[in-house]
Amino acid sequence: RYKFTVPGEPVGKGRPRFGNGRTYTPAKTANFENLVRVAFSNAYPDAVPSESPISLIVRAYFPIPKSFSKSPFLLTLLSTIHQALSHLCPVVLSHAHGVQDGSHPVHVCVLAKFHQLL
Repeated sequence: RYKFTVPGEPVGKGRPRFGNGRTYTPAKTANFENLVRVAFSNAYPDAVPSESPISLIVRAYFPIPKSFSKSPFLLTLLSTIHQALSHLCPVVLSHAHGVQDGSHPVHVCVLAKFHQLL
């Protein structure tokens, strides 16, 4: 069982970008992937990849949007949860060293909350 915290605002996996004849990952995505990798490595320096089934629980704390009072609460919340589920999980799964490449989660739980980040 692995449990670790990644500091800062959650960033979903961005689409690859194309330019100057090459493909690259957006800087914001690459920085967050590195944060996940470093957070996991610091918490579990001796972890070895596992091929066993994976249960993934992600608690994502998003900053309160400045336009929060102006936007419909439910739509903002659903949009945030969708981002967390479809874009955050792949980042965590592919950059935590305790997860074997090609492993598939058998259980995924995403808890997305609005929170004032420190």
